Amino acid sequence: MSENKEVKEILEEEITVSFTIQTYKVVIEKKIGPSDEYEKLYITIKTPDEEIKHEQVFTPFTVGTVLREIKKLHEVYKFAGNEKLAQGAREEILKLIAQLLWTLG
Repeated sequence: MSENKEVKEILEEEITVSFTIQTYKVVIEKKIGPSDEYEKLYITIKTPDEEIKHEQVFTPFTVGTVLREIKKLHEVYKFAGNEKLAQGAREEILKLIAQLLWTLG
């Protein structure tokens, strides 16, 4: 004899994060070094509580390196006794996640 058990799912938390990642090619009209162009990333991260804008010159990276950095920052975030330190670590983690997402584009 089989019993019909009712299963309920109750939403406990929802995290909404939006990433916009733009890549620009920057061309230097007056040559100043071995290369006269480079790529720049413009990253906007929106959460219900904040908007983070970040720009950086693109430098090649490996996924493993980024994941290790995220792991270190997550430890800082988890154990920070200071809210500003935790917030800074959280923002850096989100920026690194944006870099990983960029590699999928």
